[in-house]
Amino acid sequence: MKVGIIGFGNIGHILYERLVDAVSQDDVFVYDKNKEKIPSNGIIKHVDDVNDLVRKVDVVLFAVKPQSLETLCETISEDVSEKLIVSVMAGVTLRRLQELSGAKRIVRTMPNLPIKYGKGVIGWVASEDVSPDEKVFIENILDTMGHEVEILEEEKINNITALSGSGPAYFFYLVELLAKKAEDSGFSKDEAQEIAVTTLVGSAELLKKDDKTAREWREAVTSKGGTTEAALSYMEENNFDTIFLQALDEARKRAEDLSS
Repeated sequence: MKVGIIGFGNIGHILYERLVDAVSQDDVFVYDKNKEKIPSNGIIKHVDDVNDLVRKVDVVLFAVKPQSLETLCETISEDVSEKLIVSVMAGVTLRRLQELSGAKRIVRTMPNLPIKYGKGVIGWVASEDVSPDEKVFIENILDTMGHEVEILEEEKINNITALSGSGPAYFFYLVELLAKKAEDSGFSKDEAQEIAVTTLVGSAELLKKDDKTAREWREAVTSKGGTTEAALSYMEENNFDTIFLQALDEARKRAEDLSS
């Protein structure tokens, strides 16, 4: 299948890099109204007219900002209604995509930032007209980006948005806090960053490569009367878990608002 990407911003560029690992580079086409975003290196196959892209491909991937979708669909020919549409736009429902594009075969995805290195989590939901073979094709593409999770009920994509879509920001925030404390304790900025990142990434590797759960590892690290117990007890006494879970609920509610 030939794939066309509409929108070559940060996410569009990342998707291109992952797509060429899943299909032939000759089968991936790119369009952006701002032609300067697309490198003139003779490698990326770009087209100057969005309708030329639509006619060339079997799958159209929308990687534009949600607020640009309506204007985009007004300029696209009716040919797009016969294509398989894949969207990475946050908050845009299958129904909305169907209304604006006229297409019936639509896949809505929620990727997160680590797809850049094939380490992301991608939740996705398909309209009922998407065939089993098309779903397999989508799975093969998403597998190059990380761990794909098919969601059977569209409203649950708001949960994956709050958990993994926004999840990298929670991780980065914790890195910031650890690094700040390390720097305040006398380490250089570079040393502080390395301490924070390596501590968290190394801990994640333990979870990936060992059968122990997060709770089992936490309990193994927490010696009675030790420093870890002191820190975790302080968090518990100050309702850290409640605050964090409520923050996830706020992210989910915002995702619901954007989808309504």
